[in-house]
Amino acid sequence: MVTLLLDKKNVKAPITDDDMILAKQILRDKYLIGLQTEMEESIDRFDKFYGWYENPFRSRCMKEHIHHADNGNPHKSVKEGSRAWDLAVEKNLRDMELYDYAVQLFEEQGDFIF
Repeated sequence: MVTLLLDKKNVKAPITDDDMILAKQILRDKYLIGLQTEMEESIDRFDKFYGWYENPFRSRCMKEHIHHADNGNPHKSVKEGSRAWDLAVEKNLRDMELYDYAVQLFEEQGDFIF
């Protein structure tokens, strides 16, 4: 995600601290944060922000895609501490840092926007 925000998806250089500062600034300044773990709250925020409450399909969409949706994909479990686990953590460390920041932004946006 960091490389996507910075348009560096084809760059092989590691993500720097300055890159992270810029990615966080972009996230803060340009995005309304929604979290899968807070799906109903996120949808309510999108509704308020974009004025979607008036959409005649809203309740059906919420029922079919939010309340009764299975939003998961089957996959094998990876054992914590395994080589695969360690490689995934190493590869995604900066994205995990950005996610933690997005969770923080979600809380802040709830306090200041809604």
